[in-house]
Amino acid sequence: MKNSFVSVVNDKDDQTKVHVRARSRKCLESLFEGQSVKILTDAKADYVYRVVTDKVAFSNIIQSAIVGIDYPDFKSNIKNSKRHTFYSEVWRIMLRFKNSKDLPSKYLKDFRYSLY
Repeated sequence: MKNSFVSVVNDKDDQTKVHVRARSRKCLESLFEGQSVKILTDAKADYVYRVVTDKVAFSNIIQSAIVGIDYPDFKSNIKNSKRHTFYSEVWRIMLRFKNSKDLPSKYLKDFRYSLY
């Protein structure tokens, strides 16, 4: 999604809920715009910000985001220059992964030395 980069995982105690996690509060604010959700903060967590929400409710948010896609090219549609830079880095890393003939474990071992 052009305004949010999130990780979604199942709630370990409640199979009807998911944790939508982000490293930027703005990602969650954008994704849940107009929704009544509480953004939790844990400075010690890998993903500092998260929303715990019902799976069905979240699937509706994702469905709306998909239906609202109005761009033919993702990268050129990112207006925030800082976000564009980070998204471009992810794109380059995944391109290198796609073009790698090594097994993922070997690729990842040398990953930090082969970004460029």
